[in-house]
Amino acid sequence: MKNIVSLECSGCKNLKNPPYSVCQQGLTAIRKFFVDLAADRPVKLVEVPVAVVGNAMSGKTSLFRTLKAGKRSLTFRDKSSEQDETTRVFQVEELPLGDTKVKLFDYGGNQTYHLAYHILSKERCVPLIVVDVADFAKRVQDNGSEKACRTICFDWLSHLYLACPKLGAPILVLTHTDELPIGQLSQAREDLLTTSESIRGKLLDEENALSSLYPKMLIHIQHLSDRQLPLFVEGDIFEFGNDPDATSNIEQLKEKLNNRCKWHIIELPKLWNSVKLFIQQCSEEPYVKVSKVQAKFPNDEPLIILRYMHNAGRVFFFEKIEGLSHIIFHKFTEITSMINMLFHHSSQQHWDNHLSRFVSFTHDGRAIEKLEYETMIQRLLHDGVLAEALLHNLLKSFSFPIAVSVELMRSFLMMHGPIGQSSHAEFLVPALASESIKSFPKIESQLRLKLDIMFGGVSIPKYVHHQIFVAVLNLLDNPRHESSAQKNGVTIRHGNSVTNVVHDLHKRVATLQIATTTQELSKSWQCLIDVTKAIVHQLSHTWKACPVTFRIYCSHCLFTADQQPDTQVNPRWQYPTRGANREETEVKTSWFLGIDPVFCKKDSLSPAQVPTPLRLPCFHLTDKEITKLDEYLKTLRSCQASATNAEHLHSLKGLNDSGDDEGVSSLLVTALDEDSDLSDVEREGYCD
Repeated sequence: MKNIVSLECSGCKNLKNPPYSVCQQGLTAIRKFFVDLAADRPVKLVEVPVAVVGNAMSGKTSLFRTLKAGKRSLTFRDKSSEQDETTRVFQVEELPLGDTKVKLFDYGGNQTYHLAYHILSKERCVPLIVVDVADFAKRVQDNGSEKACRTICFDWLSHLYLACPKLGAPILVLTHTDELPIGQLSQAREDLLTTSESIRGKLLDEENALSSLYPKMLIHIQHLSDRQLPLFVEGDIFEFGNDPDATSNIEQLKEKLNNRCKWHIIELPKLWNSVKLFIQQCSEEPYVKVSKVQAKFPNDEPLIILRYMHNAGRVFFFEKIEGLSHIIFHKFTEITSMINMLFHHSSQQHWDNHLSRFVSFTHDGRAIEKLEYETMIQRLLHDGVLAEALLHNLLKSFSFPIAVSVELMRSFLMMHGPIGQSSHAEFLVPALASESIKSFPKIESQLRLKLDIMFGGVSIPKYVHHQIFVAVLNLLDNPRHESSAQKNGVTIRHGNSVTNVVHDLHKRVATLQIATTTQELSKSWQCLIDVTKAIVHQLSHTWKACPVTFRIYCSHCLFTADQQPDTQVNPRWQYPTRGANREETEVKTSWFLGIDPVFCKKDSLSPAQVPTPLRLPCFHLTDKEITKLDEYLKTLRSCQASATNAEHLHSLKGLNDSGDDEGVSSLLVTALDEDSDLSDVEREGYCD
């Protein structure tokens, strides 16, 4: 080991000695692991948690209580009651299994809480999905088998398998079985399993089509792709009703979990376990400072151990986030309570209850009364605008310092900000906005850049789009910009340009558009590429098995309001590719200079040529080029107004007939080189 210069373990999720959560840190951490392992008798523990997902009210929390009690134990559900036991955000509990304990991550089923799921996403876990079979049968009757199965099953599997594509087969728990007669129960069970396989086949067909076009792009979900095994293996399916005397299935499920978890038992150095126990003993503190751990273990490089604990899901240690790097979060319930304060499953009723307990307070030297406070709440629920005064008042009841709480929610990409003046600062929370973007904003002398990011495979969760919106807002953060959040997108006004990102859940597309002028065209191209890279990075960092493709529109077609605009899919100058570690996607981009003509609709019977910046990212435009481009667009608009058919447009001559080599000549004449796939500019004009 001492003679090894470098060691690459990226993607080797099944490593156990040392575990992958150690190997992720590199050779120094691996060496320390083995040195500490040899120093004392190791401690055996289960490395991975059980991730329990499923619709709200499906019985996830009741299942955990049942497993822990050894008999059927149900949960009280009434969102209007203070005693409602619905899981908020997520819950982390320990379940004794044989000689060890296993962590169970109980994901709150209400859509309001999805935004926090990525916090618990780990490279390795035992997936367990809970399905209310009576609810499924009703959904089949109302919406058909496929829609019901996607909603109640595949939308949940996406939370786990897109983030962790190497997970094994899921365990399926069917609940509320006693609410259906035996015949209907058997039919619903068969319908669920058959429809799951049908959907799986469609996803694999789509994946195969993508793979043939872009073979280097895909990371396959291993279990989904393995046709040798059913999606739900028969021995991994369990049924539960409400009978308190039915215990055999409880013991069978516990045995199944025990056997699964045995695969992931590791030997941990005793020193590393001592650090874990020391942090656990600080139970009265809301968090533990890194300096306290370093003082307790001054010669033991505790940062390596803390990184392991974070990677393994035992603590939250955000080492790379300024404002949080000095803190270890070991009480998950504190974080879930804080998130639940903003994102609550009873929504309006939650805020009405909060308002009924309102007491006047002062923020930044200004008195806040009930009427203004109520207005702040309505702006949050309508426009997704969170006033700093409202946020600070909500956070004051928590044990974290307000600055730490704010930074936590910003780091989880739940909100963007602060924006605005210090006394009236605000945050944007796209997930809470109720209004939608219905049309793209128009500006004078409008040019439009437009790009679709298309998501393939299993549908990404809805909340991922909201995280993308926050990532875009963070990227374009500027005091001079005017930003707004909507339910389906965000809008940023900067200078004479407007950037707009909108998602379409059903089409699985995020559309990025920029309305701009010729003066700001090169900056707008840079913005489009930067935003595209930020979106792809944010997506692929967590959702590794979600393939993306780009569809880029011709700005000339958009300018002329062409009903069938020319588009390119993953063109040579802008395409996604796998990064160096093979697990994250990068965006490769080439730049172009000048305004020489390039093809528009080159595959049609009458292709035209248009200035380069309307088709390709321009690196820089001189004042002279901007003037010529303005003249071109002015003439194009004038001709478009008077033209009676497309022939008038294609007969239009260039603006500069003086023979100037730098002029734009014959920009809309029929392209002569119809057999060429690329124009001379596209073939030779790359400016890296």
